[in-house]
Amino acid sequence: MSAGPQVLDIYEVSLYAYARGSAPAQRAGIVYPTDAPPPPPLSLSINPADAALQVRIVAAALNVPVALDALALGEVSDVFAEVRALVEVITGLDASTKTSTG
Repeated sequence: MSAGPQVLDIYEVSLYAYARGSAPAQRAGIVYPTDAPPPPPLSLSINPADAALQVRIVAAALNVPVALDALALGEVSDVFAEVRALVEVITGLDASTKTSTG
């Protein structure tokens, strides 16, 4: 499996953060697969000298074999909690409040 995000991935997600993010800090992220215990998320902030906007990108790993095993055992809530935590890290949002799923 992948050892982590590659340089081209970083450029692409930076461009995405600039284009699709919202002020004051545009954010984007990469979730990449791993088959080892995930390392802590990596983050990079870009503060252009000639712009008022800051871009923050985060790369986080998901142990795919462990997630698939958990799903096979019916442990959907465990996988959901892990993916939700990754989304919170990437977006900087706290999703602990109850939301409607429709």
